[in-house]
Amino acid sequence: MIGGIKLEEGDFRRNIAVVGLGLIGGSFAMALRKHNAVRIFGIDIDESVLNKAAGCGVIDEGASNAKKNIMQIRYGNNCFVSAGSN
Repeated sequence: MIGGIKLEEGDFRRNIAVVGLGLIGGSFAMALRKHNAVRIFGIDIDESVLNKAAGCGVIDEGASNAKKNIMQIRYGNNCFVSAGSN
């Protein structure tokens, strides 16, 4: 149990922004997809990474401009995760 949530319940029904879709961020986004995240936003400086992640269904939307993406989902039941190395 983490923060009152039983992980086996898979209660990740919220909007989630993953910053950095490399090995760690991409893997994290794929795991969130399996746990029924409502909407996954990807933020990465590499447009080809965003296109590949969207094409594979790992993210619902992506942007290379973090400010634009974060401003869209900053209210409500949202979570931000940074997995980038820079």
